[in-house]
Amino acid sequence: MHPKVIIYIFALIMQISGIFIYSEFFSNEITIYDPRYEQLAVNIIEKGTFRIDWGVGNNQAQFMQNPYEIQKGVYYNWFPIGYSLILVPPILFDNYKIVLTIFQLLLFSFIPVLLFLISKQVFRDYKYCIPVSFFIAIIWCFYPYYLVSSLWRSDTWTIVLLNLITFFNLIKFYDSGFRKVYAYRLAFLLTIMFFFRPLILFPYCLLILIWGLMFIKDRLIIKNLFVLLLVIVTVVGIWTIRNYVEFNVVSLTHSNVGYNLWLGNNKYTNEFMRKRLGDGATIEDEIIPKYDTAWSYLKYYSEYEKDAFFRREAIDFIINEPIESLENVMWKIIGFWSPLRMRSGHWSDSKSKQIFTLIIHTPLLFLSILSVFTYFKKKEYKKKEWKTWLILFMFLYMLPHLLFFSTTRFRAPIDFGLLLLSMDYLYPSIVSTISRFKLRLKK
Repeated sequence: MHPKVIIYIFALIMQISGIFIYSEFFSNEITIYDPRYEQLAVNIIEKGTFRIDWGVGNNQAQFMQNPYEIQKGVYYNWFPIGYSLILVPPILFDNYKIVLTIFQLLLFSFIPVLLFLISKQVFRDYKYCIPVSFFIAIIWCFYPYYLVSSLWRSDTWTIVLLNLITFFNLIKFYDSGFRKVYAYRLAFLLTIMFFFRPLILFPYCLLILIWGLMFIKDRLIIKNLFVLLLVIVTVVGIWTIRNYVEFNVVSLTHSNVGYNLWLGNNKYTNEFMRKRLGDGATIEDEIIPKYDTAWSYLKYYSEYEKDAFFRREAIDFIINEPIESLENVMWKIIGFWSPLRMRSGHWSDSKSKQIFTLIIHTPLLFLSILSVFTYFKKKEYKKKEWKTWLILFMFLYMLPHLLFFSTTRFRAPIDFGLLLLSMDYLYPSIVSTISRFKLRLKK
């Protein structure tokens, strides 16, 4: 049986086991659920609009019925529509939740398979490439959040899947000498990604620009890179024009940018970051109450009036408090990578999640740091190009998040990088162990 088939079946079994364990032992704990995606999907079906009623009107999900005053309003461009479009077919069924769970169960079982393909590509020169790649995929299947990913009604795991597909094609694009076929595939995948999380386009576009500078004298490579960037610019441009026509504002993405920017940059952010060690999961519930009464008039603002208001507040704070803003960035970096979950009293808090995350994430983070240290110490950038691009991609991915705030799910799309870096560091030990085992068998 092919390794990919074995990995897929194993991932399927592990996820089913995860659902069973969750329902038997942790049923009192809440999986990630954002009803705004479902409401948007329903409005697409019934009204053909991207409308979200947050704290107003009669068509509200439970989570949205008691928002803060500054959150209340009607939104038509609050966040990307990609995941809501995925929800449209399952919502048409009476047993919507069951149908969605089965669909996501089958879909997300491809995630370890993609990790196997990426590992096989980057470790292709290693003696034990297939076993190591297989091992990496199997380890991923024990990732605590992945075990219950099919129960999530949020875009996180769909984005993880899309990013793995895109990153795999990025590697193939580079290793093939920037062939046109991979440029077209990347353009298509990044277009899809824009409708799920536009921020992820940032590291991809910067890597493409870096490669353009590296191979500026090669006309064929430049032509393919230009076509790729042209497609991305066109997609973002069309959406910007759509926003201008619809809302009479210049907005490249969505109206939640100012809101999230303000949450990560205000006079209470530093106090919050120190208290929670950079874990931004509870940032709304701890900061908004300090402003909600004074700013209650914001509920009468349109979504882009709110966006402009929050942008001004955030930018003013950054300009007037540069030292504190830099300190906030430090805490956001810690929160982005930390295995600690500092969110007491929050609906997403649970001891089991804290323990499982520590067990899995801590050794991976430690080994990854050692791997990066070894990369610079031994000057591996001369012979491990894949490692150069992976480290750079992960760094570039992190950068824009430091403007806002950090949570575990924001890091999830690049968690695969920790596994690759860890395994690369451990590989010499693995080879030595296998060799000793073979010698014993011969004796």
